[in-house]
Amino acid sequence: MQTGPHIGEREREILTAIVETFIATGEPVGSRTLARANREGLSPATIRNVMADLSDAGLLEQPHTSAGRVPTTEAYRYYVEQLTGKARLSDEDENIIQDSLHGISDVQEFMERTSHVLSLISHNVGVAVAIGGPKNALEHVYFSRLGDQKVLAVLVTRSGLVRDRVLRLDLPQTELDAAARFINENFRGWTMEALRTELARRLEQERSEYDRLMASVEQLYRQGALAGDDTAQVVYVEGAANLVAGEQDRQRLQELLKT
Repeated sequence: MQTGPHIGEREREILTAIVETFIATGEPVGSRTLARANREGLSPATIRNVMADLSDAGLLEQPHTSAGRVPTTEAYRYYVEQLTGKARLSDEDENIIQDSLHGISDVQEFMERTSHVLSLISHNVGVAVAIGGPKNALEHVYFSRLGDQKVLAVLVTRSGLVRDRVLRLDLPQTELDAAARFINENFRGWTMEALRTELARRLEQERSEYDRLMASVEQLYRQGALAGDDTAQVVYVEGAANLVAGEQDRQRLQELLKT
């Protein structure tokens, strides 16, 4: 779980007030509004200074120059993880969650079921967003040829989730097995983001090295390096006119050509 930026107690209280006020009103929150509701009697100037610090921390933003502040996405996450109380689920809700999500390994099905459960127990709109993290790491990948132009890709993460997708590719199973073996041997335990970044880098490096190699081969070829030694297949003829110096020689040449 993310701990969020480190802020003091006063900043935490003002951030909580801003988030809750903005949720209730939908309008940017100003320092005067907070000062009127503040139980400690803080002045608008003091609150403005705190709001400036929260803005520097990436927790608040100002939509317009003359407007108040609104929470950022990071502020909402910090509010949920750090500032709200830990409410305990009822036994009924816990049973609903366990019964609904038990045994699901497919990512898409898990997220769809999660949003449904959230809506069911909150009696409101349920939203589930898959956020990549350290647990979103590769365990192994498998490719299977389904037929012409179709390949099944199965990806298993270390957290036990399974992703499958049908790709439009025309590759033999031997090449698919080699690709899966390469990925599993080189990238097991890597997060998907790091895997994609490193794989793209390696492919670009290999392509550059291949291009340089082919350029060198082309130059060698054009300079005759691949011509080889074909002297055994070449007959050098010199002084052929001497074969037919006279009538008798012409007869010998005819006999030679018949053999």
